[in-house]
Amino acid sequence: MLTVNNLNVFYDAIHAIHDVSFHVDEGEIVTLIGANGAGKTTIMQTVSGLLKAKSGEIAFFGQDLRAIEPHRIVELGLAQVPERRRVFTQLSVQENLEMGAFTRKDKNNLANDYEAIFQRFPRLYERRKQLAGTLSGGEQQMLAIGRALMSKPKLLLMDEPSMGLSPILVQEIFKIIRDVRDSGTTVLLVEQNAQEALKIADRAYVLETGTVAAQGAAAELLGNDEVRRAYLGI
Repeated sequence: MLTVNNLNVFYDAIHAIHDVSFHVDEGEIVTLIGANGAGKTTIMQTVSGLLKAKSGEIAFFGQDLRAIEPHRIVELGLAQVPERRRVFTQLSVQENLEMGAFTRKDKNNLANDYEAIFQRFPRLYERRKQLAGTLSGGEQQMLAIGRALMSKPKLLLMDEPSMGLSPILVQEIFKIIRDVRDSGTTVLLVEQNAQEALKIADRAYVLETGTVAAQGAAAELLGNDEVRRAYLGI
């Protein structure tokens, strides 16, 4: 579904991502894990078109994404749940969901999709007329996920969905990620909570200062003592 080969990304003179390669197959949860500054968010933003690569390949179902504008990438079926939620705080919950469907051509079919989001997130239904800025952190995360799902993505990029949430809500968010995949949406997940990410992922890539330091089946990485000590801090 998604292929990234020899990706290099710079911030001015700073070489942030060094020849990173990975892939995501349809129906998987693939996670990118690593410490702060490892390059996880930079990779996600480059895949979704918010940053431009210096060199390398990014292909979605074989189509080169590097020269495509971000909103066109969403139309192709790739949506991102950004780090720190980034909901539209001055719009209502319902209006945020409507914004998620902005690029869709099938506007007549939205009612069923709103209902599906509210069934998945009952709290959003209860608060559908509230301003998004008045929601709790966990509710805003649910809204950010729901907003992205309204674009009907084939691949959902999720950037640090558990950040700043209580332990109980963290478990709920990871259950939601599994449910999203089980409902037919492939997931590329960036997470600092490496242990929980590896528990739900099929495969994982460990990033260290902009390079891939380890990769493999998530269960194998979680059970590898050397990887746990060197890269996961667990």
